[in-house]
Amino acid sequence: MGRSSREQQEAEQASPCGNGAVAVGAARSRLALAGAGGILALVALLWWSVATQRPAGAVRIDLSSPWNPTEFHVANARDFAEAVAAATAGRVRIVVHPAAELGIKGPDSLAAVAQGAVPMIDMAGFQQTGLEPLFGLEALPFLVRDRKELRLLYDLLRPEIDRRLRRWGLVLLYLVPWPPQNLFLDRPVRHLADLKGLRVRTLDAHTTRLAEALGMHPRQLPAADVVPALAAGALDAVMTSTTTAAAQRYPAFLKYMLPTHHGWVVNYVVIRADVLARLVPEDRARLLRIAREREGRYWAVSAADDAAKWQELAAAGMTRLPVAPGLRAAFERIARPLWQAYVGEVPAARAIVNRFLLRTGRAPLATAGEGRS
Repeated sequence: MGRSSREQQEAEQASPCGNGAVAVGAARSRLALAGAGGILALVALLWWSVATQRPAGAVRIDLSSPWNPTEFHVANARDFAEAVAAATAGRVRIVVHPAAELGIKGPDSLAAVAQGAVPMIDMAGFQQTGLEPLFGLEALPFLVRDRKELRLLYDLLRPEIDRRLRRWGLVLLYLVPWPPQNLFLDRPVRHLADLKGLRVRTLDAHTTRLAEALGMHPRQLPAADVVPALAAGALDAVMTSTTTAAAQRYPAFLKYMLPTHHGWVVNYVVIRADVLARLVPEDRARLLRIAREREGRYWAVSAADDAAKWQELAAAGMTRLPVAPGLRAAFERIARPLWQAYVGEVPAARAIVNRFLLRTGRAPLATAGEGRS
């Protein structure tokens, strides 16, 4: 099949000469035929052709993202791409493809970028645990209580994340969390017993085990299936973030939010090491510097999105419930066996989790399993 005009245009732009060479050739032909009156117009065309072509040796890097174009993670990626283009005078052009338009779904991200299907990707760590179980550490129920603790956890965890990504031929550029996971309900909850028997949407193995430990009836569903289940009356509660709750208009079905912060999701933006190595040293250094400098800004964007989305939910009639200290303590008590089971399955996580618990004023996990003699 022949290529579409759009594909032809992209192919021309991808070459060192691009559209400039095509336009210059056409201009020369016209110049031979034109009279004196057309010379000035053709000179202007030649100038435009040269001025608008991409810099010689420019590199295009496609960044795949599974997130909706309106999500702040996509805005962050586009900001990063613009900053890199500006710093390299257009020699490095990152093209962001949201909404999985390159055909790569979230759980397939690590395998896709490692196999070379795309040179750069924005992926949720917890969705890659089939290949790298450690990447889901921050999703452990009630382990991380706020953003300050999340940053501390990643200070401890990041060197191991870097090492594991390098084994896949990848380099971590920056990482940014989603707002924390909360519990959205169709009724108020003040005590642990109030949760028993509720049908709740969970999003992964960690939250499914948590729901079971709380006496709830979990249904593990992708985000796209949640609203139909709510509309059908099949759910009493949903575990998710304010970002998703606002985007899917949960107040039409659920009137309360319990800010449990029971789990976190962190996105990794990674690039193939061989693609990075092909950049000239100066541009490679600029790209890495921008990633380091902008990560803190992108964390602030995440926090601002959380606050803004809660305001949307409150304006739509949702009530924020208090989490009593006794309820918080009960949640952590129920969660600790889940932490213990996780480090048993992922031994590399044990030292990191224990250092984190000590740094946050909590007892470390027992070596041979808590509760055993």
